[in-house]
Amino acid sequence: MRHRFVLLLMLLIMAQGHGQDLTALPIDLDQARQYFDEAQTLRRADMRDLWGIRLHSRMMFVDPDNGIYVTNAQDRRKTLTEMNDVFVGRLGPAELPTDGAVSVNGALWVMLTWPLPEDKDIRGVRMMQHSMLASQHKLGIRSRNPASDHLTRIEDRILIRLEWRALHRALQAADDATLAQAVRDALLFRTCRHADQRSIRDFETDRERSVGLAMYTGIRLSGMTTEDQIKHVCVMLDEVDAEPSMDGVFAYASAAAYGVLLDRRDSEWRSAITNRSDLGRMTRTVYGITLPDVPCAETARRRSMYDHAAIAAEEEARHAIRTQRIATYRARFDEPPYVELPITGDMRMSFSPGEITIMDDLGTVYERAEITGPWGTLAVNDGVLLVRRERAAPAIRLDAHEIEVNEAFATGRGWRLEFSPAYTIALNTHRGIWMARRK
Repeated sequence: MRHRFVLLLMLLIMAQGHGQDLTALPIDLDQARQYFDEAQTLRRADMRDLWGIRLHSRMMFVDPDNGIYVTNAQDRRKTLTEMNDVFVGRLGPAELPTDGAVSVNGALWVMLTWPLPEDKDIRGVRMMQHSMLASQHKLGIRSRNPASDHLTRIEDRILIRLEWRALHRALQAADDATLAQAVRDALLFRTCRHADQRSIRDFETDRERSVGLAMYTGIRLSGMTTEDQIKHVCVMLDEVDAEPSMDGVFAYASAAAYGVLLDRRDSEWRSAITNRSDLGRMTRTVYGITLPDVPCAETARRRSMYDHAAIAAEEEARHAIRTQRIATYRARFDEPPYVELPITGDMRMSFSPGEITIMDDLGTVYERAEITGPWGTLAVNDGVLLVRRERAAPAIRLDAHEIEVNEAFATGRGWRLEFSPAYTIALNTHRGIWMARRK
């Protein structure tokens, strides 16, 4: 009882600074402890067999509404309150709830937003996936952050969807001949997409290594049977095939599929992974596949086997919708009035990977996002533009047509910016742009 009283008193004190009245924890501590135990069991079952490294074990579950979190260990500064064999704290105003590897109070944590999936296998995938994300630097895997907008183009989207259809067929193949043909077709569509396009290959392989291999790891270490792992990857391929925006999600399904297919033929392939590895080329080597010098010519003959006509029709319709959406975004973000906030090194951002629109020359629109910076905390549910500029610093841009500003915050169409104590925004009347400034 004493521990419970101390904890609730601490949370009430913390809540006063955030304008909230907390009378109960938003995270079930017994359930959190159960999930921590599950994660530990999965890590112990691996015993470094998969990658030869110990997966990161510090884990926290955070409530996205108020930032209260529960961890499986005390932090290095011993600031957390222990209760029921777990530890409780709260994120600072500049720290965002997210899924990933995050530094909090001087320590690296696997952060997962609460609640976790009810299905134990899916929960295992998620916990092990992000444990790998926090650990893969030990293998030298780091993103180089290359850029490409090719997955907004009709032909490249068609080719990657054909590749996924072939991977799906390969995963479900009942005989070696079907398996070999489907793998070859997948690599054919992939090679055609990459032909004479080094930037495309660099972008895709970087994402497959830096985020996709973590998804593959989550599936492999989730506790699922091999049969269920294959089913899970097939479901992922089906889901990503229907995504209107592929840039943030394609690598999860692609890397998981190639990883499972590599497992079928070579249990040691992972030992050869470097920060330059191409899973497609590794698969081609392991399966002994020969491709033509001009892959796109044969692609035209093989694509009908994977419902190319229907895919092409869907992509033409999607492109028309995207064109209209971009025109709408240009009307909101390309000309004043708008709010512009500087992007700084200590900025944090969380967003939905499936809800982004690349604006070619202007930048990228995130439909929903939470962003913190020195100027405050921004919540968006109807579009925010991250501006790319060759000769000026990047910036965050918000539609200011319906803006309202007071001392504490500003609001506009689908967004709310709560100012940090030292900042506000002010209108540059000459330019018609609202800009962050110190008070």
